[in-house]
Amino acid sequence: MINVLFTKLSDHALIPKKATAGAACFDLHAAENVWIKATDQAGIKTGLAVAIPAGYCMNIYSRSGHGLKDRVSLSNCVGKIDSDYRGEIVVVLKNDHWVKTFEVRIGDRIAQAEIVPVEDVCFIEVPVLDVTKRGAGCFGSTGVKELVHGEAASGSFASVLHDDQVVVIDSLTTMAPLLDEINENAGHTNND
Repeated sequence: MINVLFTKLSDHALIPKKATAGAACFDLHAAENVWIKATDQAGIKTGLAVAIPAGYCMNIYSRSGHGLKDRVSLSNCVGKIDSDYRGEIVVVLKNDHWVKTFEVRIGDRIAQAEIVPVEDVCFIEVPVLDVTKRGAGCFGSTGVKELVHGEAASGSFASVLHDDQVVVIDSLTTMAPLLDEINENAGHTNND
């Protein structure tokens, strides 16, 4: 279990807790009354400041009931509280309803959150990345239909970025010479 130190900044602040024993997230509560007009957004104070332990962060998510019943969600999809932040937790909700005002009352559950580990990373520049079936395909490149095992969405085996151009590879036999050329240009050989 992880201990998270907190302080109350308002008499209306409630201690975060899970609704059930099996819940993955704990609830965050409003420490103020707020009315969010249709198609608008507002920051809602929780009245809490926390000290997340080093190596962790807090992720804040929308409540599923808000989205389904009221068309309300977090304005930035997922909130992130870093371990070195000591200010008040404020949840920004947006009201996507085109007519109805969304009312938040003191004590209402306005979001759910979890404490998760954060890995330190080191970015290493390399002359070329490894080849994958997806390659440089981005938004929507894998389509919406189920793929046959081993089939790439575009019908090609893979694509790689080579000499600032995307090169489509249609088989392993066309990939081998290209990889040899890339390795040779990078100063490597297949025997490395």
